[in-house]
Amino acid sequence: MERHRTALAAMEDADPFDVEAQKLIEAEIRKDNIAQNMEFAAEHHPESFGNVIMLYINTLVNGHPVKAFVDSGAQMTIMSPDCAEACNIKHLLDDRWAGTAVGVGTAKILGRVHSTQLQVGNQFLACSFTIMEVGRQYSVCTFAES
Repeated sequence: MERHRTALAAMEDADPFDVEAQKLIEAEIRKDNIAQNMEFAAEHHPESFGNVIMLYINTLVNGHPVKAFVDSGAQMTIMSPDCAEACNIKHLLDDRWAGTAVGVGTAKILGRVHSTQLQVGNQFLACSFTIMEVGRQYSVCTFAES
């Protein structure tokens, strides 16, 4: 790397207006900026370099076992149509809440189930679910093993 910097300096000294030399200098400046940015991030918020552990919990939705993914930053609680059917709540779907979810990509919102029973441990909660079509690569509802 040091040889590369020495060669770059020699090219700059030879002809600072050479197009190829300017491209190499620009690339070096970009690499230095990226390295400084990474050092800053590592010092000020090192948690961004760690592994994130996803939190799944065993629940009962309307009495049916569901392994739920807990996302503390989510704006809504979503469920796939297949999961809503398996939990026997799809007949409660209010399609007046249909639309499109836009974020990292888009997805079709079929509607909303306004209230159903969610059990976490021995706690019973009323929960609403936005029923949303999801791609096959996503698992919005996974049934817990008994």
